Amino acid sequence: MNFKMNIPAVKISVIIPVYNAGKYLNDTLESVRLQSFTNWECICINDGSTDSSKEVIQKFSSNDSRFKLINQANQGVSATRNAGLNAAKGEYIAFLDQDDLMSPKALESLIEPAENYNLNLVRGRRKNIPENYKLNELSDIRFTTQYTHIKNLSVLNFRLLPKRWMYVWLCLFRRDFLAGIRFYEPLKSGAEDNIFMLEVFNKVGAFMQCQNVVCLHRKSLTSTTQNGLKLSHLRTIELAVTKFKEITDNYNNQLSRFIYRKQMRNFFRGSVYQSIESKMYLNETQQMLQNIYPDIKNALKLKHRIIAHYFIRNKITTAELLKKWLVV
Repeated sequence: MNFKMNIPAVKISVIIPVYNAGKYLNDTLESVRLQSFTNWECICINDGSTDSSKEVIQKFSSNDSRFKLINQANQGVSATRNAGLNAAKGEYIAFLDQDDLMSPKALESLIEPAENYNLNLVRGRRKNIPENYKLNELSDIRFTTQYTHIKNLSVLNFRLLPKRWMYVWLCLFRRDFLAGIRFYEPLKSGAEDNIFMLEVFNKVGAFMQCQNVVCLHRKSLTSTTQNGLKLSHLRTIELAVTKFKEITDNYNNQLSRFIYRKQMRNFFRGSVYQSIESKMYLNETQQMLQNIYPDIKNALKLKHRIIAHYFIRNKITTAELLKKWLVV
């Protein structure tokens, strides 16, 4: 008599894009392995790493079949996350960055409200950690079961939202809900979270905000957003503004306009202010601002518009003085 073993379907797919993360990757994957919720797969996409990252993933996958390795030529974080989404088999999707850590009950605290309330999206909280944070310090993270159910985005008071709420690695998504939503692949190292989450929030009708810390975000030297202004960042901003405009024109609801204004201000401060302070890429930043100013000007506060006015007109010294006077 033949017996067929019933293997439970994967409940959560954890997707980790990996590029030269050998220094932190062991602790990152170990934080997934130690999760209190155990019905998961962890898809690690090696995006053409040249360090020991591939070997670290292979070590975990050889000892635990829940870890999966996908190798590809270097394509950037957006294409890498999309490869993970296409390979995922879980009913739900979670993301984790290569140098971050999951709190021990992260998946448990996200899946319970998702299942209990039949939600497409549950968000947790983050905690910033220093570069030398150790895995054994995770035991200090407290677990809570406090949740806020956001039932109607159209009446949501945006001032109550967390300041940093566009990160995909704070969220648990129902996989079917993400059909048709993918990361914008021209964005290879920045702003891709913002575009993705804008599309999510334009589609989702309700979500749950969990007060539990689910991700410990490391301020590491390998992070693509922690290494100062680069020419690639300026090109990223132009691409992101174009895509944001496309999305907000299609949806044009209160939430999308709020996100658009918020992110335009972030891009402005992150590029123009860094350019002024470092004296690097002044001409390139000026050209970028000229290219996007018709879109960005209505999103900026008055003090930023004044600075942009002088910066665009090649009066960079004046813009620098105004920045000191107007920005607290």
